[in-house]
Amino acid sequence: MKMKKFDQTNSKDFLTLQKHITGLEASNRELVQVKDALYESEELHRITLGSISDAVFITKNSGEFTYVCPNVSVIFGYSPEEVHDLGYIQKLLGKDIFDPADIKASGEIQNIEKEISDKNETSHTVLINIKSVSIKGGTILFTCRDFTVRRLKKRRLEHLNSVLIAINKINRHIARGISKKKLLQLTCDSLIESGGYISAWAGLLGISGNFNFVAEAGWGKYFLKMDKDLKQGTLPKCAQTPFNGTDMKATCDPSVSCEDCALAALYNGRSALSIRLEHKGVVYGHLSVSVPGEFFDSKEVHSLFLEVAKNISFALRGIELNREQKLAHRKIQVYQHQLRSMASELRLTEERERRRIATELHDLIGQNLAFSKIKLGSLQDSLQAGAVRRTIKEIRDLIEQAIDGTRSLTFELSPPILYELGLEAALEWLAENIYKRNGLPVTIRNSGELEHVDDHIGFVIFQVVRELLINVVKHAQADRAFLTIASNGREIKINVEDKGKGFDTEKIRLHSTTIHGFGLFSARERIEYIGGKFTIESGRGDGTKAAITLPLDGTSTKAIDNQGPGILLRDNH
Repeated sequence: MKMKKFDQTNSKDFLTLQKHITGLEASNRELVQVKDALYESEELHRITLGSISDAVFITKNSGEFTYVCPNVSVIFGYSPEEVHDLGYIQKLLGKDIFDPADIKASGEIQNIEKEISDKNETSHTVLINIKSVSIKGGTILFTCRDFTVRRLKKRRLEHLNSVLIAINKINRHIARGISKKKLLQLTCDSLIESGGYISAWAGLLGISGNFNFVAEAGWGKYFLKMDKDLKQGTLPKCAQTPFNGTDMKATCDPSVSCEDCALAALYNGRSALSIRLEHKGVVYGHLSVSVPGEFFDSKEVHSLFLEVAKNISFALRGIELNREQKLAHRKIQVYQHQLRSMASELRLTEERERRRIATELHDLIGQNLAFSKIKLGSLQDSLQAGAVRRTIKEIRDLIEQAIDGTRSLTFELSPPILYELGLEAALEWLAENIYKRNGLPVTIRNSGELEHVDDHIGFVIFQVVRELLINVVKHAQADRAFLTIASNGREIKINVEDKGKGFDTEKIRLHSTTIHGFGLFSARERIEYIGGKFTIESGRGDGTKAAITLPLDGTSTKAIDNQGPGILLRDNH
């Protein structure tokens, strides 16, 4: 009996213990579930708090939503309930966001850039991170960050950099000294090629007040009608900035607000910036560009566009000043040419007058003196008285001196030998005369028979060579001079050289028009006037070499014939 009671008692205790253990196991399972729930909630809160400005979604592998964060409306404009009603994330972010094989292989995909539209059809750029999880009955966690502002700043910075590149390129074109029209075309090309602007056009105002030249880039054939309208004076609102005093005009959507513009329909969401090209109150034209609509109200974009316009306006003014300077320089050259022609014509007139006076000295005074001398000789021979004969001899000596003086003066004024025997003989006589009168030996070097030259040309060469030899006598401190006369049938070359002390030709060229009493400028002008070339080489202690080159093709004679006094000079510049 006792044994049986014991078994019953033990059996009851065992059942009680088993029930207690079962209860503990249930409690433990419940505790595990609570712990898991707490962990899941903690993880979800950690993710949400860590992405407070981001939108967080959890979906199944199919994309079905299992969790939508409360702040989803910040980016997408939908409430959490409205997102749940969409059912799948593909309806929110679009299809083919990622390759499931990638998430399976790495467990995480970061920085997927995606363009999406919110509830109000506003465009956003979002940066999406995707991670494999096991939370809230889902397997994939999506974190979406609105990247629109940052993306806009990045694109704006890229735009500004592109415009700066274009400005540098434009400045290089300006430095080349190109024309206004070329500058505007290269400006438009540079603005587009750099990527700073989508399209551009620029116009120059003519005297009539209409555009007389228009350049474009990025518009192509669509600009033809606009070009025609501008040149005919039919101006859209954006092109009226040079006339209405507006410094710059920004048009958000020209397709809506500029219906009178031939290009309006082509803007397609782009904005337009227009500005007049003006420098110090002078309006030169107009510049217009198209930019992405998002840059419409950017102060930085406006500021840089103003800088582009200022640079071009300043360059247009510079081109205008350069042109005015060139015109003034041309006028000065024309006046100088006229003065040279008049001076050379005066020299020719002087030469003709010298020749006339020399002829009269020779024919009248010289011959009369010679006859007087002869008659006095006859008278002297017929007289017997010694005193009278001596007096007559003295008179004859005076007449002889007068004859020599007249002959010398005749040669000084216009050497008859030049016209009777030619330039070569006259130069040979000159060399002898220099030696007789000044004691300077002149060595003549001939190379080929000298061709006949016109009397006027020969006189100019003779005068220049004589002055050069006289300068050697006066200033070179040389014991000999060399006169080289050469002709090859095409041109005459005459050199006057010495081995004297020489001089600094550069210093003389910069600081004086004369050298040792003889004007190099005058000599050069004389020779160039008759179609020749005059050069001089010298250095201190190296002697001096003056070279005259004259073509024999008739150019020199034509040069004189075409440059008489009072003629209208041709502008060759």
